[in-house]
Amino acid sequence: TVSPNPVFLNGAATANPGASDSTSGLASASCAAVTTSRAGGFTVPCTATDNAGNVANASTNYVVRYQFLGFLSPLPQDSYRPGATIRVKFQLANASGTPLADATAQSLVSACRVKVGLDTASSCSSYDARNDLFQLDVKVPKNTSTGTHQIVVQVLASDNSVVNSA
Repeated sequence: TVSPNPVFLNGAATANPGASDSTSGLASASCAAVTTSRAGGFTVPCTATDNAGNVANASTNYVVRYQFLGFLSPLPQDSYRPGATIRVKFQLANASGTPLADATAQSLVSACRVKVGLDTASSCSSYDARNDLFQLDVKVPKNTSTGTHQIVVQVLASDNSVVNSA
């Protein structure tokens, strides 16, 4: 297994092979280094050897995510009425909480890897480099029913795997 879980961009993480041998005993067990320098899905290989010389190989999968710092104020709670437009602003960061650098953020936006929407419908987000934030005006469809609805943020890695969903 890989810990911590979740693994954030540029954070410290390790893999544990979780190996055991009740017959001859475990001589060694280790995993390769965990990569956290880019977001996406990864596999880390592990190897275990028992005292009889038997070798077992396995791997574990993990996802490196951006840290979602939350929605920025104001996010008007009363403007979810049909036909309204809601300006949604938020930040994505690395493991230490530092907002993404302009080049990384711009590449996410230019490839439409950051999407924002109401309930399930979504559109590509834009990026404000001056304030280090992502934003999108979400249009509430005129046929939206009364009730509870969610603003959804989804971030995709270059392999189109979902690395964040909030």
